[in-house]
Amino acid sequence: MNTRFWLRRFLINFLIAAGLLLLVNLAKGKALGEAAVESLTWGGIAAAIFIITGIFRARRGDPCRLCGIPPEGPTQTHPGAPNERP
Repeated sequence: MNTRFWLRRFLINFLIAAGLLLLVNLAKGKALGEAAVESLTWGGIAAAIFIITGIFRARRGDPCRLCGIPPEGPTQTHPGAPNERP
């Protein structure tokens, strides 16, 4: 799993987390500016924790917690990995 894979995964997780948190904060009645700052902050923190633990487990050789596939290297065929050709 290369840097591009992890950056893409971080971006996807960040956007989903920040978007959901923004909707929740707006539903609570917070102002848009305050809700956006809080959502972006916590979305970034959540995505960073997710990616850091994923990188740590991949380097240790632990299998994926979702699908059970062990990491095989940068050209791994994994349900969430981008399709790369050698």
